[in-house]
Amino acid sequence: MILQCPQPMGVFALIDEECWFPKATDKTLVEKLVKEHSKHEKFQISEFRSDADFSVMHYAGKVCLCH
Repeated sequence: MILQCPQPMGVFALIDEECWFPKATDKTLVEKLVKEHSKHEKFQISEFRSDADFSVMHYAGKVCLCH
């Protein structure tokens, strides 16, 4: 028997999922992204939330996103 660890949902899949919930907000999206990807090497949570909520290390450089 081979057991596989489930892969976290991707960023676009999480955005798509949030679109289906009428009471979803940008804050709930950020919370889900942090929950799913906080341990990923290419995902960083900003220490200064006023600058950005999180950053994604893109091939072209660091992309900082905030709600």
